[in-house]
Amino acid sequence: MDLTAAQRARIVDYDPRCLDELVALWRASFEAALGIVDPHPLDEQRRYFVEQVEPANRVRMAVVDGRLAGFIAASRESIAQLHVHIAWQRRGIGSQLLAWAKGQSGGSLWLYTFAKNAVARRFYEKHGFVAIEFGFEPTWQLDDVRYRWTADASDVDLQGVRMHGTCHCGNIAFDLEWGGSADNIPARACGCSFCAKHGGVWTSHPASRLVVTIRDRTRVSRYAFGSKTATFHVCSDCGVAPLVTSDIGGRTFAVVNVNALDDVDPSRLRKAAVSFDGEDVETRLARRSRNWIADVRFRGDVP
Repeated sequence: MDLTAAQRARIVDYDPRCLDELVALWRASFEAALGIVDPHPLDEQRRYFVEQVEPANRVRMAVVDGRLAGFIAASRESIAQLHVHIAWQRRGIGSQLLAWAKGQSGGSLWLYTFAKNAVARRFYEKHGFVAIEFGFEPTWQLDDVRYRWTADASDVDLQGVRMHGTCHCGNIAFDLEWGGSADNIPARACGCSFCAKHGGVWTSHPASRLVVTIRDRTRVSRYAFGSKTATFHVCSDCGVAPLVTSDIGGRTFAVVNVNALDDVDPSRLRKAAVSFDGEDVETRLARRSRNWIADVRFRGDVP
């Protein structure tokens, strides 16, 4: 596996401007995997994506050197599509996309693939998916296989674990009860100017619970910039920003900085670069309310 390629990949939200490129990648990957020619017009496949795939799933793209390298469409229960550009296959891109799907799942996922697609079947089985049903797909007149992944014993044991983090001097501390699999903790290296300068790498799970303790609020700077919809809580003494909050519809949502965690094995972090450039405020707030920690409480010396 070309680790350099995987490390260069940015996992970003789907951009509708990439529709043509995404569908072309999907078509080429599909045809190469099955050794067939898809007779359907590309316009029909684009409509299917827009009308059927996108509304029922969250779509994420892997971008390498500014080019689309792969994409995944998944809900919390299933994976509808996972395709990697032919030039980027076997380089860790698919594994990165699949790790994201597992991390945002409810602890299990199911999917279908064709029985003759030996490469896909080996890939999913390598990542813990088990064949549970064999059938026939009438549209393509091909045998198919239904696979299911369930978080294993180590994942289950780690569900709901408590993580602790602090700024460097301890003035800002937090306890995070993780709501997902702690064996796949997403760690998003944000590309905004503030995070780039401060090394901000953030994580969240919507089912998590976060308690923030502040010793001395006079030593905490609350910084906002740009759209001013997010507040960085920065310790004035040591300069560390352990968390970011966003007030949406009368509720506080948050992400925490994985670099502030004290007791998490780094191997459990699934790091990926992300960029939200060009995202409008409405889309940004919707993404945060969907993905950020929704149960946030402050205690100690708070305003």
